[in-house]
Amino acid sequence: MAFIFTYTKLTGYEKCPRQHKAVELDKTPGWGPQGDAIDYGNRVHKALHECLKNNIPLPVMLKGLQYWVDWAKQLEGDHYIEQNWALDRFYQPVDYFGAPWLRFKADFAAVNESGAVGTLVDWKTGKRLEEPLQLWLGAGVMFAHFPKLQKIMSMFVWLKEDDGLKPEECTSTEIISKDEIGDIWESLLPRIQTYENAFQLANGHRGDHPAFPARPGKHCGWCRVQFCEHWGKKQA
Repeated sequence: MAFIFTYTKLTGYEKCPRQHKAVELDKTPGWGPQGDAIDYGNRVHKALHECLKNNIPLPVMLKGLQYWVDWAKQLEGDHYIEQNWALDRFYQPVDYFGAPWLRFKADFAAVNESGAVGTLVDWKTGKRLEEPLQLWLGAGVMFAHFPKLQKIMSMFVWLKEDDGLKPEECTSTEIISKDEIGDIWESLLPRIQTYENAFQLANGHRGDHPAFPARPGKHCGWCRVQFCEHWGKKQA
């Protein structure tokens, strides 16, 4: 099996290698993400997609998202809704459904008329987490797919926090220039390499493996990996 990573896979591995292998690599039936929060997130993303791409009005229960629909639509230039982008190991664009090195799903992106300035948006329906990895990966992918870009505003929109009063406070933003992206990739490569090394050691091996040890944390209380010695225990 070829090594292909995503933001979700990399962070899942870093949170708990054992859980990640059981859920994401072994695809153990019934252990994938599920629950009310996942269902809500899927509904929100689908509603925003349909509204932005096909002008289908938002459902009544999600009318509070109209501000962000209007905000996205007024951005200058070409708009890209729910794009599947991918890179190879040389940071070149390749087919998402082939055998790339990195796969990245973009919720919404815009490139201005000159092609020099881009905006990359990820709609978030959970709690705020100030971790810029996804913003950096998204910028790296977008620079590769749009070679004229010189600057990208890569941002999260924390929809759960938006009470309609100060929407500008519901975002986390990284302004990234083309000159910076090489240093960003260099800083990320050790993390990616650590994950790939573990993947290659366990490639083709189902079940528990020493390259994917347990990493106890808050997730242990709800983890589905019941063969783990930390399963169901509350961690500090």
